[in-house]
Amino acid sequence: MKRLFIAIFTTIILAFIILFVLQIKIKPHNTEETSGEAIIPKNTSWTLTQYGEKQMPQMMCFTIEGNEYGLVIVDGGYESSEDEVVKYESSIDSIKYSTSTGRIKIKYSGTIHYDDMVLTNPNRIVIDIADSELNVSGPTEINVKNSIITSVRFSQYTKSSVRIVLDLDGKAEYNIYKRSSELQIEVKESTYKS
Repeated sequence: MKRLFIAIFTTIILAFIILFVLQIKIKPHNTEETSGEAIIPKNTSWTLTQYGEKQMPQMMCFTIEGNEYGLVIVDGGYESSEDEVVKYESSIDSIKYSTSTGRIKIKYSGTIHYDDMVLTNPNRIVIDIADSELNVSGPTEINVKNSIITSVRFSQYTKSSVRIVLDLDGKAEYNIYKRSSELQIEVKESTYKS
């Protein structure tokens, strides 16, 4: 995020410097030169347009278009996104189902921040762990087959987040307990009657 801000900020500053240089160095058509400087007509205007997406700063560029001077394109990207190093706040080291407690246990190191949600059709619980790296070797799915959870799936969902999905056999209630190095997810059949 910090690199994105720096890239955008640097590009905007560069664009304004180019605008300033264009206003001084280029002699407009219907003007007179005074003391080696160009006089910009009062009706001159500039349009600065940004292209690309915040998620893809290496694809971002700007155009500067003046009603008197034409078009200038400014590349806002940075050299290579492959060299960018992601700094994770946490590492997900294991994900297991405990038959004795009926809970999903997620062992982690570092500081953990997560969001959880319930989705329907099909029913499932989703936990997204931000600024996290998945360090689990082996299969990325656990077949649980208890009364409510059918399976647990997990992956490196984005470059910097891990997603854990609990597939359910019906509507459910759940609690997440955060321990010093472990998240525990307890799932029960829903007691809500519709």
